[in-house]
Amino acid sequence: MGSYTHDLYEAEASQISDRFEEVQQLIHVRDTMYTNLQAQADVAHTGTSDPNLIEATMEQTGVDEVTSMEKDAAKLWFTSLTAGVIVGIDKIIMLIALVVFRIGWWATIYCQQILLGMLTIFGPIQWAFSILPKWEGAWAKWLTRYLTVHFYGAMLYFVGFYVLLLFDIVLCIQI
Repeated sequence: MGSYTHDLYEAEASQISDRFEEVQQLIHVRDTMYTNLQAQADVAHTGTSDPNLIEATMEQTGVDEVTSMEKDAAKLWFTSLTAGVIVGIDKIIMLIALVVFRIGWWATIYCQQILLGMLTIFGPIQWAFSILPKWEGAWAKWLTRYLTVHFYGAMLYFVGFYVLLLFDIVLCIQI
């Protein structure tokens, strides 16, 4: 069971890795477009805030043209600002999700190892007590607990497989 779920997890992890490479290229294109948009917005914003430049442009092109240019510059600056905020929020959410997932993953593995160690230490005591009539079911309880804790690893890979499957679906939607 553990080997099968581990293989499922590894197969899905390799698919996610391949898909993530595709997404990285798209992220690079997005970041390049955002950088260009930000540069244009900065130039437009500084151009609309310089009174000498505005006055010279008004003399050559007229008030209506300058007003139109200022509106376009404001739209470009706002679009650049909102795009940057959205990209930043997206990166923060992804980082938080990754950290929470990793903490849960490693905490489960550590808890499993600690519990297996404790059950291994106290196992012979449970078997010895099962000789006495009052504790005749102690060995069965110990065996049940040991098997339950032992399958934490298999369940971890099983859940990890489905988390990666959901991640794969989200990446497919975004591409």
